[in-house]
Order: sequence, then C-alpha cells, then structure tokens
Amino acid sequence: MDHDLEFNGARAERSTAAMLSAPPTKHAAVDVSGGDVAFTAPYPRVLFIGGAGNIVVTDMDGDDATYTVPAGYELAGFFKGVKQTGTTGTNIVARW
Repeated sequence: MDHDLEFNGARAERSTAAMLSAPPTKHAAVDVSGGDVAFTAPYPRVLFIGGAGNIVVTDMDGDDATYTVPAGYELAGFFKGVKQTGTTGTNIVARW
C-alpha cells in the first residue's frame, strides 16, 4: 500500500489517512467522577470538551499530558484514557 502522507517523520497508509479525515461515527460520554477512564482499541481520536478546564489524558505511549482548553474545544489525537485527578473540564465526549 502506498505511503502518501507524512507527519513529523511518521508515514500513514491511505486507509489510515482516510479514517483520520472522515467524520467520527461513534460517540460516548466520558465520566471521570468515579475515577480514571481507560479506553480500549480502537482508541478515540477526538475528545470534545463541553466545559472549559484542564484535561489530563494518557497518550499512546502511556504518558500523561495536561491540556487547558476552552469550552467547545475538540482535542485531537489518539488517547488511551482520561485521568480523574487534574481534569476540571466537563461534558467530555470521546469520538471515534
């Protein structure tokens, strides 16, 4: 299969590129009030943040990162989870 996209030195197959550019087809609320939320494959590629605040996510390497986002923000990437501690943003929706 052709490698027709390159980003930060990483190459993507056409099927991966099509998946990333296509609108998400699955959505699920993310409730961290009871603890950390872990995702399984396939991992969400966007987190919609309805209420402004900090979002602590676990990336694909297992590292945690904190993002400060405004209300209505779409945080793009592939995420293994959202941490309860440090997350103050609300109305989080995972999108695949």
